[in-house]
Amino acid sequence: MASCRVRVPDPVVVFFYYALLSESTWITSFLNDYFYKEYDVHSNNRTQTCGNNTGEEFEAERRAQSAASKWLLYLVLSVYIPSVAVTLAIGSWSDRLKHGRRLMMIIPVIAGACFMIVLLVVVYWKLPIGYMFFGTIPYGLSGGNTLLYLAVYSYTSDVSSIKTRTRRLGILSGMMALGAGMGRAAGGVLLQYIGPFSVLFACLLSYFFCLLYVLFLLDDPLRAEDRDSSDVNDKESMTTRSRNDGYADHDVTPPDDGNGCSMKSAIRGFQILKSREVHSKPIWCLCLLLLADGLSVLVGDGSPIIMYLYFLGTPLCWSTSIIGYFFGLSYFCMILGATVVLTVFTTFFHMRDSTIVLVGILSFIAEFVYLTFVTSTWSMFLVLGIGLPSAVVAPTLTSMLSKCVVKEHQGALFSLSSSVETINSLLAVVIFNPLYSAINQDNISFLPNSGAFTFLVMAFVYVVMFILIVILHFSKSWRYSFMKRTESKESLLINEDKAA
Repeated sequence: MASCRVRVPDPVVVFFYYALLSESTWITSFLNDYFYKEYDVHSNNRTQTCGNNTGEEFEAERRAQSAASKWLLYLVLSVYIPSVAVTLAIGSWSDRLKHGRRLMMIIPVIAGACFMIVLLVVVYWKLPIGYMFFGTIPYGLSGGNTLLYLAVYSYTSDVSSIKTRTRRLGILSGMMALGAGMGRAAGGVLLQYIGPFSVLFACLLSYFFCLLYVLFLLDDPLRAEDRDSSDVNDKESMTTRSRNDGYADHDVTPPDDGNGCSMKSAIRGFQILKSREVHSKPIWCLCLLLLADGLSVLVGDGSPIIMYLYFLGTPLCWSTSIIGYFFGLSYFCMILGATVVLTVFTTFFHMRDSTIVLVGILSFIAEFVYLTFVTSTWSMFLVLGIGLPSAVVAPTLTSMLSKCVVKEHQGALFSLSSSVETINSLLAVVIFNPLYSAINQDNISFLPNSGAFTFLVMAFVYVVMFILIVILHFSKSWRYSFMKRTESKESLLINEDKAA
């Protein structure tokens, strides 16, 4: 059976993020419709009055969207708060347990399936929306997408070399975008033309396929026969082969030291910020990258919900199917950006990682500034072309982070990184949802919709992130780093300009 296994975690993120984004689309639309009925905003009246920024119907629409935005905040809080604590507590175990990477993928998949069952019960029996917390809280306690992110990125770092890691993580991000795009598109279309149950059953089926793949097809980063081998020559030849084909098959999982359930294990992710023994880059570079990555997630996770609410309201007044098509195309562009554009930048232009991130950030800034002033459907779709290079930011930052710590501590690193990202995802909802609700009640004359001012705030966040990466880009500490323990142990000094 082991011979039939593969070391490709990409299908896991495709299935998982399909369910995650389809579920997110369903919840946002469900809450929006719920409060439209609550505030007596009927769909037929809304169709007639959409685009009119005055009148009782428009005021009711704004109050309904504000209420929906607040409830989205409550649901997200119930997921993200426990998931951060759980990921920090058990994330570093994936470095030490025999099947740690796969186990960290299985836990959130099972919890996600249980969440779908709770939503099905709520819809079928028409229970109050507060019952949704019986699904969100256990899902958060499982670590959710934060723990799965840690597992798949640590796994990919295990099976890739430093030279190929940026491109390999770019492909993984592309697969994540593929699943997310399919989820957004299918979720909107199924919701409008078939009904809410079809979306939830599709998510449940996707989680089931994901579980089967991890259990029966995905192999551990290190095969048991390789771990048990004591032949030094075989290990050396295996290391040489891994450098030639771009993959690292040598042992990356240190043995358990007996502290699996101790407080030391729970805070192991934070310990990498203090221990110089595990670093291949200066600690301040790691801290700066964590901050930049957090800012990227702050906007990346905050913008889709705001955009969804913005698309439903004036001046665009889109249906859920059009929104699904838009997000589907946007994630398709992310796939192109994370695979094709990133490959062109690294292979043909030989760009450094920091240069690639700077180009992507400029694309993000242009995208959000343009988004602020869009008033028609055709012009909204043009934003997809403007933001195409922005897809390179996430995988490149992840690659840069993975190069800051030796392989034996990748799980601890991504435990810390994914927790920082989850905290920023939480802050995104805490900051941008209330901001959108508050600004949407005002009247900013130079904007087509007052809520669009939120997009300008997001653009400013990327300006701050741009400054941080510029500091790193011109730092000699990042370009030339002493490597204490690397894949190529003969090299003590890495020149990233030549390696690019």
